[in-house]
Amino acid sequence: MDTLSFVLLAKELFSLRAAVDILLIAAGMLFLYQTLLRLGTWKIVSGILVAMVFFFLANLLNLRGIEWIYSNLSPVAVIALIVIFQPELRKFLERTASMRRVAAADAGDELAGIIAQGLIAMAEQRQGAIVVLPGKEPIDEWSGGGFNLDAAPSFPLMMSIFDPHSPGHDGALIVQKGRFARFGVRLPISESAKLPEQLGTRHHAAMGLAEKADALVFVVSEERGAISVFQGGAYRP
Repeated sequence: MDTLSFVLLAKELFSLRAAVDILLIAAGMLFLYQTLLRLGTWKIVSGILVAMVFFFLANLLNLRGIEWIYSNLSPVAVIALIVIFQPELRKFLERTASMRRVAAADAGDELAGIIAQGLIAMAEQRQGAIVVLPGKEPIDEWSGGGFNLDAAPSFPLMMSIFDPHSPGHDGALIVQKGRFARFGVRLPISESAKLPEQLGTRHHAAMGLAEKADALVFVVSEERGAISVFQGGAYRP
């Protein structure tokens, strides 16, 4: 390969590398712009864009003095941006956090809706059920047996769990971390005199757990078609 061919090849490779470099930078800028525009404020977006435009113009026009200033002041510029746009950055972070909270709240509302819908439907059908929502205290010591599930909550799944033909319909459904964790679980039987004699095994099991831990327990009576709530050693029929 002669010198001219080598130079032409080097130029071609350099041009290709420069094109890839520019494309990657442009993609990164577009992503940053869209992200800040969605979650931040116009002040942050416009300030960063103006600084970038000046830097690329200086680089394009080969203005070494301005490039030197940008290179040496970049750490200071970052700190300055944080100070200048402190309110906007705070709003940015607060809005990001609020979006996460809203997503978590929506998931919690959806789970509550599924459980409520299932309890009401089973009460109307006189289909017995017991659903446990553990609190801060663990319930492993007071529960046993059953089947591991770890499934996304849904109304059809809840109804099938307590279907009389299901192998675990007589046990409890444990709901943990927004999931249907286990079903067919055995709970301790209470001997409390607080419960009327006509209440069945599910109610005594729910009271047994409510006496041991801070779990919230719902029971559907297949005899009466009523929903009872147990927590803290007490119950509401």
